Amino acid sequence: MKYLDLRGSNYRYYRRVPKAVRAHSDWAGRTFVKESLRTGDLRTAERRYAAVHARVEAEFEKIEQELQAGDQPKQIWLMKDDEIRQLVWAALYLWSRSEGKDRPPTPEEFLNFMEEGGNTKFSPHLIQRIQAMVPRWAEVQANVDAAVRPFTDNPDDNRFQRTAEDVAMAYEQYREPLPLPPVTMAALTDSYLQHPDRQRLDDAARRGYVAASEMLREVIGPERYAHTITRSDLRHFQDVVLALPPNAKKRPEYQDVPFAEIAADAKARRAKGDKLPSLRPEVANKYLSAATRIFAYAVRENMIDRTPAEGLVIRTSGSTRTAFTLPQLRRMFHQNYPLVGNTWIPLVALLQGMRGNEIAQMDLTDVRQVNGVWCFHISVWSEDEDGTRTRNGKSVKNRPSERVVPIHKRLIQLGLLNHVAERRRLGSVKLFDVALWGDSYWDSVRTAMYKLMDEAGIRTEHTTFHSFRHAWNTYMKDAGADHLHRLFMGGWSMPDNQGDSRYLSWMAVERLQETLDKLDFDLPLFERITTTA
Repeated sequence: MKYLDLRGSNYRYYRRVPKAVRAHSDWAGRTFVKESLRTGDLRTAERRYAAVHARVEAEFEKIEQELQAGDQPKQIWLMKDDEIRQLVWAALYLWSRSEGKDRPPTPEEFLNFMEEGGNTKFSPHLIQRIQAMVPRWAEVQANVDAAVRPFTDNPDDNRFQRTAEDVAMAYEQYREPLPLPPVTMAALTDSYLQHPDRQRLDDAARRGYVAASEMLREVIGPERYAHTITRSDLRHFQDVVLALPPNAKKRPEYQDVPFAEIAADAKARRAKGDKLPSLRPEVANKYLSAATRIFAYAVRENMIDRTPAEGLVIRTSGSTRTAFTLPQLRRMFHQNYPLVGNTWIPLVALLQGMRGNEIAQMDLTDVRQVNGVWCFHISVWSEDEDGTRTRNGKSVKNRPSERVVPIHKRLIQLGLLNHVAERRRLGSVKLFDVALWGDSYWDSVRTAMYKLMDEAGIRTEHTTFHSFRHAWNTYMKDAGADHLHRLFMGGWSMPDNQGDSRYLSWMAVERLQETLDKLDFDLPLFERITTTA
């Protein structure tokens, strides 16, 4: 099957659109047909492929028949300025000859003449650019008359191109400056974020695009016109991103400071020997790839002719974060490790495989029993004791991140439920002592968590708090945990063909608890657990 393609865990129909078909207005600007077959099973994919292929083939055949019949005007999307000048001046001359006018056409007359006479349609953005080229007739008529005199009524005459070039040269000394298209960086990024594709994103992904858009706007300038932005501007943006420290504007010294100034100061501090960290490559690439997508969107929407933002992402050798080793974990969770307040957070990360913000944002009502099993409820919603649901700043990375998972037996044995009861007695809402910083609860405890890791000597160039999650995933595999149970409990995407109702019965918390209890670590801290716990 020529157009069957495996992308990630799912198959898709992936095919280049024939050049002839792209001449049709319905397919203008589209290079590929990409349609998910919504399955990772080859046999199912082959069945669905046949139906999609038949439909696409029928559509292409219909388009080609329309084009051959001449019913579909040629759609023009992109032209260079010199091409527009030649087209406009040649058309103006022909219009004056055919209409017997001694005045220039109005923009409406001009476009009607061009589209009707040449069986041509122009994209809206190109129309704006063409209209801006219509000159002040009285100032240039003498030059135009001299330039077009050799031109004949035969449009196939080989002097047409030469005449158009002469007209363009005569026009140069009189033409008005081309008005800037009404597409500023602020308008471009707003349009990008309001597109339905972005509206369908989960909260965390959308926040990422918003943050990247705001940074791009600030560094380049919100009032800069998109078509004036050069490769040098994007290299400057790349340079700023790579120099920024993590959570730059949340640092006290950089609040309300522009990103470009933060980057310059960070470089100066590092040059003096300050060990100020920079963004991890994968984080920096999120900003850079977002910029690439924004300018690619501008091209697709005919706001600019070509993108200056290709190839901004930096090469990485894979994830720089590694799982903690057992010796590192033993140093962290020693026999006297204090389990008080927020010091539970690293242990929850290790035994549950949860992300930092998922742990930090949990409410006390997120600790509940399901079928007699104590569970964590990871959700964007906060739920009162009476069952009323509200949004109070909680977020998840993606849709699979919302889940109900059993609490590991070691957390119960070490007294986590006592911690829950004490927080309730104090009238707290949150499971831990946190605050909402911007759009993250994790940021309010991040420094304290890294201090615990530093005291244990386990934070290195390649280990971060996320390394607890990596360790959970690694040791779950080593323990022979069910693959799909592990994906579900870790909040990763499930294969599409496993997401139906028949499979969901296997997500019962009792089965998940059996899988999770296979995970255990030989930690000194666990020696405190009595045999009767």
